[in-house]
Amino acid sequence: MIIPFRMSLFCQSWLPLPGRQAGRAMASGLILSALAAVPASAVAATAPETANSPEGLWLNQKNSVAVRVALCGTGLCGHIAWLKKPYHKDGTLKRDQGRPWCGLAILRGFHQDGDATWSGGTIYDPDSGNTYHSTLSVDGDTLKVRGYVLIPLFGRTLQWHRIKAPPGPCPTNNQGALTGATDKP
Repeated sequence: MIIPFRMSLFCQSWLPLPGRQAGRAMASGLILSALAAVPASAVAATAPETANSPEGLWLNQKNSVAVRVALCGTGLCGHIAWLKKPYHKDGTLKRDQGRPWCGLAILRGFHQDGDATWSGGTIYDPDSGNTYHSTLSVDGDTLKVRGYVLIPLFGRTLQWHRIKAPPGPCPTNNQGALTGATDKP
């Protein structure tokens, strides 16, 4: 049995979820000299593979939401970093249980499964108030986000694209809203 649900924040119709100057200069010089002596291969071996890492800023396929994914404790989480439409039609700020959508955690609890796959997490849709099981997989500058109910078979995969900076600010109060609008937390 397929259970239909909607994740309007991410897709229109989802179907089956922050005197000493000389000594400092000398210390800086020593550190730089030491770093120069380290072979490039050793640095490369310890640096994370950014191409396979979901850490960074991602724009959803509708170009309406940007999510910043980062390490949180022992796993990954993601917070809304930008919204194309952060206000309701009446000018009030979009909120979820009193919290502004900007900065809201929507991805939680992901643990690395393989080279570029993460699972065991959830995705939250503030528009509907629903939380879904989720997996993440990275393919270059594309993050595949799969939300599902019960098992991954009952879900849908969306493709988010890596961006360098949010397209704009993300308000956490009613500044910039329609004139005369009030924002009731």
